[in-house]
Amino acid sequence: EIVCSRGRAAVPGRSAREKEPPAMGRTFLDALSLSVMRALPLGVGIALTADPLVRVAMGPKWGEAIPVMQILAIVGIARVVTSNSDAHLLVLNLPHLTTVLACFGAVVGVLSMLWAASIWGLIGAAWATSATAAFQLLLNYAIIWRATGISPAAVGAALWRSVAACLVMSGAVLALLDLWPRTDATFGLFLGLCCCSGLGAPLSVVPPPLAWPLLW
Repeated sequence: EIVCSRGRAAVPGRSAREKEPPAMGRTFLDALSLSVMRALPLGVGIALTADPLVRVAMGPKWGEAIPVMQILAIVGIARVVTSNSDAHLLVLNLPHLTTVLACFGAVVGVLSMLWAASIWGLIGAAWATSATAAFQLLLNYAIIWRATGISPAAVGAALWRSVAACLVMSGAVLALLDLWPRTDATFGLFLGLCCCSGLGAPLSVVPPPLAWPLLW
């Protein structure tokens, strides 16, 4: 929700650069980098803290939702990375490509989800949904590369800092969860969740070379 609202707001600014392909490319990469920097840690953080988060917010009877939430984090991350491209294709007057991608996600996603759910149940449905989102991500950027010439290397250069910071954050949060005393008390779970958030939030925005000495 955070990323999609920003993508819609960026359409007028991108339209003003429609006749300047290099400027359009820079705008696309800048918007992608900012979106991933803001939203990727949220998606990964929810997956990492799914256990205490579900138990605090929904109660102990919802324990079966924990692995589902962790698997579906892949969907959230994929949508964060692809949300920027829909607005870009619209500005380039290529709305039919966004329609193709949406239809692919709907048809393949529903069919694969029904098939996987019939065999493996709810976990299978979650994996099928996540696999569809991941494949849709690859298809999305193949279209962007073909339509705009923005290469995978350029996308990687725009994202590597956010991804590296997120990996540092993940390692720190997982270490804290491993050291945290096991408890079923709501207050203890809530306190652990707050500590994980307090540790992970600053690390997710600190450049990796600066974060490593802090962790050491």
